[in-house]
Amino acid sequence: MGKFNLIVQHPKPQKPVHGVLSMDKRGEAQFFTGNGESDSRIVGTLERARVEHAASNGILISGVERHNGKLRFQEWWLVYV
Repeated sequence: MGKFNLIVQHPKPQKPVHGVLSMDKRGEAQFFTGNGESDSRIVGTLERARVEHAASNGILISGVERHNGKLRFQEWWLVYV
């Protein structure tokens, strides 16, 4: 796990949150505050997550998130710390 600043993109870019990314083979991504240890909290979860772009300054991940019982498209911009 690398350390990132997460910027949630939709409906408009939000304030960066510092933490770590966890992504599994089933396509679920979760972002945790801090170091992802037992006292960390989950900032967000993406289903059907996939890496859209990886560059020297960060990673763009897209997927869907649950919002008010519905699924909606979301993108995460993860800037390397």
